[in-house]
Amino acid sequence: MPMKRAGWCTYLAGLTLWTPCAFSLLGQAPGRLLSSRQEALGKVIAGTTAETQRPSLPSSARELPVLTCVYSDGAGGTNETHHWLGASPPWHGAIPVAHPLNKLVQSAVKACPPAVSPAAIAAAAGLTAKPAAAAPVEEPPVRAAIPLPSFELTAADFKTQGMEYQSTFHAIYAGNFRDVPFERDTAELRVTMNSYIVAFSNNCRSFLRGDVVQVTNWNQQAGVVVYAEADLLDARRQLERIGAGRALGDAFSMLTDGGQKMLRMARNGLALKSEVEDLIGRNGCESRGLRRFRDNLRLFALDEKPIRLAQDGGAPAPPKPPSRTAANQNYTRLIDELIGANSRSWAMNRYIAGSATGARVISRDGDGNPRRVEASYTFNGMQGRASGSVILEFSEDRPKCLYFFDFPAVCRVPDRQIVTAYEQGRFATRE
Repeated sequence: MPMKRAGWCTYLAGLTLWTPCAFSLLGQAPGRLLSSRQEALGKVIAGTTAETQRPSLPSSARELPVLTCVYSDGAGGTNETHHWLGASPPWHGAIPVAHPLNKLVQSAVKACPPAVSPAAIAAAAGLTAKPAAAAPVEEPPVRAAIPLPSFELTAADFKTQGMEYQSTFHAIYAGNFRDVPFERDTAELRVTMNSYIVAFSNNCRSFLRGDVVQVTNWNQQAGVVVYAEADLLDARRQLERIGAGRALGDAFSMLTDGGQKMLRMARNGLALKSEVEDLIGRNGCESRGLRRFRDNLRLFALDEKPIRLAQDGGAPAPPKPPSRTAANQNYTRLIDELIGANSRSWAMNRYIAGSATGARVISRDGDGNPRRVEASYTFNGMQGRASGSVILEFSEDRPKCLYFFDFPAVCRVPDRQIVTAYEQGRFATRE
């Protein structure tokens, strides 16, 4: 009669032989570690009371890594425990002791304990169990959520005190783009962007996120390789494109004052570069404030809506103006002022103020709002008075680019103060 498997294992264990049977017996011992895995906190808390009572967890909390340890229950099944991987997040200490998250995700570890006690297994099984669906009732009781601290960024989360460009950096960080003292097509913004990319690559390369690419077309010191996040590099390329339309005018204007403007630009560029490097050092590679500055710097370069602070330094967003159409806007006056502001950087020609005329809508968007408006104007050039034309392009009912007849493919960025005045209705005609 063949011996049962348990009998064979008992017999072989008595011979102190390491056999598959012995391994099987050990593997099924209650509380023995079977496996481990790393998963996001959002997946761990999904469907548990820890998820229903998380009104103020930071938005990034769901992506935090959690170490899940799988143990044998001694009966052919498994139980799990969850731990912070390496160290608990900084905000964890502010959570009340009674909060379910403190019971669900236990101590911080670097690796799963090789075994746990039966009591710990029993506790873990109760903590990680998903709550059963409550029977439907007409008026279910309202569960009082345990309040957690707010993790919204404030002005104090970004260190700029005492810097020469303190107000500029903070305006970008806070999303107050109207307070940034330079335009998107200026050398100052390109220097700020380039300096950030290089300094972050040199000092914080391991903290780059997402799609990271090597920058190969910059003149860097020998042996220095620059890496950048692809979306930020795309914004930098956009700055280079729109800056090309202004570069020639800046070059000529530098020759008209004995080189003083060139010296000022060189000095400002060096100061900006130095302070951007200092900005990264002050705030640190992992700083949420520095990351917000980086995100808003990209949005400013692309002329997109900023991420604004909810409190402490973030001015309230202005009320959205009513939809505008060609019927109630004086586009001739708007274009006249935009040309006048832009002409300050022209190399040779001189705009004759008030000469814009004949503004007409040449295309509209899907909502019927003007997309492109064309007008004529007069200027003094090398051969005397002459006429030209310009197309003003809108994006989301907001002036975005000026395309002049002599550089039809170059986007000249409209003056932001005039754009703001347009948004506030200053060019609306009286009905």
